[in-house]
Amino acid sequence: MIQTGSFSPLYNLFRSYCEAYTSTFDVCQADLAREVGLLLRDLEFLRERILEGLSREVSAHEAEVNAMFAQMRDQLMKDPLTAQIFTNPNVERKTLGFGYAYDPVLSPDTENPSQRGLRLDTEFYYYKAHRLITILQCLPGLRKTECKQIAIVRNQLLEHAERQPSGVTYPGFAVNPEVGPIIKGTRRGDQAGVHEDQGFAANHAALLEVLSEKLKRAAAYK
Repeated sequence: MIQTGSFSPLYNLFRSYCEAYTSTFDVCQADLAREVGLLLRDLEFLRERILEGLSREVSAHEAEVNAMFAQMRDQLMKDPLTAQIFTNPNVERKTLGFGYAYDPVLSPDTENPSQRGLRLDTEFYYYKAHRLITILQCLPGLRKTECKQIAIVRNQLLEHAERQPSGVTYPGFAVNPEVGPIIKGTRRGDQAGVHEDQGFAANHAALLEVLSEKLKRAAAYK
C-alpha cells in the first residue's frame, strides 16, 4: 500500500512564511494567504479520504481475488500432483501486487459508491492542489511556484482534456495499490502514452517537495 506525507509540516512552513511576509501583503494577498491555509487543510482532508478509499478498494479486490483463487485451488486439489505442490512447505509462495481499472461510462453499474467516492475525491484533490499553486503565485517570493505533475493531471486530463495537446477524452479511472488512484487510467488505444498520470502517490510527493522547497527559500531570502 502506498505511503504519503502529511500536509502538516507544509502548513507550519507556510505559517513561518506568513510571519516573515505579512507586513508586505496588500489586502488581496492577505485574503489569499488565508485561503492557502484553508486549502492546505482541505488537501490533508482529501489525502486521508483517498488513502482510506484506496485501502477499502484494495481489501475488497483482494477478497474477490482470494475467493476466485480458493475455487480454483479446490478444483486443482483433486489432482494428486497439484495437491502435493500446494501442501509442500518447501514451495515458495509470493504475493504479487495488482492493479485494476473499470469503465464508469460503458458499465456504470461496475462503479460502486465506494469507487465513485474514491474517484471524486481524487479528482477534487487535483483541482484544489492546482488552485493552491495558482494562489501561491500571487504571493511575494512564490511567483514561480509550479508543479508539473499536478498541472498535467488537472489541465491535460481533467479540465482541458478535449483541447490540444491533450485529447485524452475517455473518462476512465484505475486503482493500483503501488501507485494509488490513476486519472484516465483506462483510455483508448490511440491515447496510450499521452500525458500519463503517474499515480496519486508520486504526484502528491512532487507537490509536497515543490512547495516545501519554495516556502523554505522564500522565508530564507526575506
